[in-house]
Amino acid sequence: MNDNISIKAEGLAKKYCKSLKRSMFYGMTDILKNIFGKSSAPGLLRKDEFWALAELNFEIKKGETVGVIGGNGSGKTTLLKMLNGIFWPDKGKLSVDGKVGALIEVGAGFQPLLTGRENIYINGAVLGMSKSEVEAKFLAIVEFAELGDFLEVPVKHYSSGMFVRLGFAIAVHSDPGILLVDEILSVGDEKFRNKCQNRIDELRKKEVTIIYVSHDLMSVKRLCSRALWLKSGEPAFFGAADQAVNAYLDSLNADYNRELAGKNKQAVIHRSGTGEAVIRKAEFSGGKYVFKTGDDMLVDAECYSEKGVKNPLFGAIIHSSSGVYIAGTNSSTGEKLEELKGKVNVRYVFEKLQLLPGNYFLSLALHDEEGRRIYDLHEQSYEFQIAVSAGEKVPASSGFMKLNCKWEYKG
Repeated sequence: MNDNISIKAEGLAKKYCKSLKRSMFYGMTDILKNIFGKSSAPGLLRKDEFWALAELNFEIKKGETVGVIGGNGSGKTTLLKMLNGIFWPDKGKLSVDGKVGALIEVGAGFQPLLTGRENIYINGAVLGMSKSEVEAKFLAIVEFAELGDFLEVPVKHYSSGMFVRLGFAIAVHSDPGILLVDEILSVGDEKFRNKCQNRIDELRKKEVTIIYVSHDLMSVKRLCSRALWLKSGEPAFFGAADQAVNAYLDSLNADYNRELAGKNKQAVIHRSGTGEAVIRKAEFSGGKYVFKTGDDMLVDAECYSEKGVKNPLFGAIIHSSSGVYIAGTNSSTGEKLEELKGKVNVRYVFEKLQLLPGNYFLSLALHDEEGRRIYDLHEQSYEFQIAVSAGEKVPASSGFMKLNCKWEYKG
């Protein structure tokens, strides 16, 4: 392997078995085959087996920070455990050059009946630190972990946040050549997460290779030069971090759109009104149900009145997924329809939506000019979503609506 390469995967694959009994049986038969010099055919799938990772090929340079993203069950933690030597590949080759410090699971490697102090020495030894190294860095580890009076308490009494603080503190003080960080940093509070990210920044400057697994896609963009997107155990994209995140978000939005399309087709229309004029059907234009802040949203409705109604108004109301009223409007502010008689197609054009990411429900209404007589109301019957924009930074706004503000300062 090239001296500049820290990690190299060649056709890397790992399989699991869905059945515990069958898995144990396969394990015993594989051992017996190996004893007698026979191949256990690790590259083939047997009954109830599946590939948790398949055909991974990549190289990571020394000092590089690489993110690993993907949905739950995509193989991210399996990859980290293979990099840490916990699992061996069933197929392919994995080369790792450097001392590995890992933070993969909350409390991994800790002895619950021993104190925080004792676990620092044990976990440090597991990470390759000598007793003298642990002693030299002991105070720095304790200070970083912020254990306070809990240092002499058995770790079985620790909260998940305390586990993470202690585990991360030991890992980053072990002078690793390679640091593996899983999503468990999300267990800590905001203050500690910032502290961890600052520490990761320091390690990057020291040219430590970092593999960073996280669902916080913005932090992946900020911390990583490249990212690997795993989908169902297979590599979907490996390249620049922003491109990987954008591709992953686009895929998620496409999945959400299909899901919402199904929901809206099967949704029950909660309707009320006199029936003098009705909204016979309504649908999001182009089958698009997922939007981004600032997008236009188009809804096409087919309206009908047999006898006819004069000067009808078309209304729309948006509620949050929890039923909070957000905003409403009607066609009195635009071009009016003098009479609705027979069939009329109406397009609702919501320009530059300022809604923040989340799920929302749309109500459509048809009523008289004064708004007192409701001909037809479809209450919270159409669901749509505002998704995180691929290029959007962490939003400064909170709540439901984006506020366009500017600040002026005078001395």
